[in-house]
Amino acid sequence: LTAEQAEGQSGMVKVMDEVEDVDFITLEIECRDMDGEIDVFWYKYTLREYQENIETRERKETRVEGGQEVEYTIEEDVPVEEWVVIEEEEDIASSFHLGNIKVDPRHASIRLRDIETCDDKGRERIGEEWLTVEYLPIDDVDELMVVGGISNDEISGGDPFIVTDQSGEQLVAQMAGEERGARTGLTILSILMFFIAFNLIIGPLLFLLIYVPFVGGGLR
Repeated sequence: LTAEQAEGQSGMVKVMDEVEDVDFITLEIECRDMDGEIDVFWYKYTLREYQENIETRERKETRVEGGQEVEYTIEEDVPVEEWVVIEEEEDIASSFHLGNIKVDPRHASIRLRDIETCDDKGRERIGEEWLTVEYLPIDDVDELMVVGGISNDEISGGDPFIVTDQSGEQLVAQMAGEERGARTGLTILSILMFFIAFNLIIGPLLFLLIYVPFVGGGLR
């Protein structure tokens, strides 16, 4: 629907129209490529620090005791240097209007293509920082599509609730791909769980065959 067609409706809608009255966000970015303030429609901010942390790891050790090999599990604290997220803000988006329809995107799934990225990675030395900012400048926002529940000419939720600069066909294709990936992952997990459950059932039966004379070994 266009914004005009969606006015006065209730329930789930898919509205696409020109963006108006954006309550834009003034974002301060301190990167090598971009240093200063910029007005944005949406941003995602991640700050990492290179730290040394202690990680507990397990290793197996076999010892001979009383003429038999005994396996022990030994835990060791190992220093590990790695990038650690110390500050993060995800999917911070401005409220806006499509015609007379107000959209509050705070709880929406934001799906944008034409974003810009500032990636300022420090050296891999203790205390160095790595700043990554993804953002969509307000000047690049023209037309958006919103999928969600509308009430009193306002969209602020719904299942699903999506704000995107894609067309309907592109959005459907992307979601279909995500669904296929999720289905494949669940199928693999189901096969693994079935294998574990089958072994938990058959394992005790196989153990009992030890005590069956003559044919027990063959049956195992």
